[in-house]
Amino acid sequence: MKFINFAKYRDLDQIAGARPAHFAYADRLRAQGKLAIGGPLLDDQGRRIGLLFV
Repeated sequence: MKFINFAKYRDLDQIAGARPAHFAYADRLRAQGKLAIGGPLLDDQGRRIGLLFV
């Protein structure tokens, strides 16, 4: 089964603090074959506003 996880940020400072753990989690999912692609969602000014995991 495939699904998409979309998250929109509220507190960018809190998100920045969690980024190392987030990347480690994504790496584990990739290694297990459970993450096809993931990356940031940007607004028109190039600011991170969310993320997408497939």
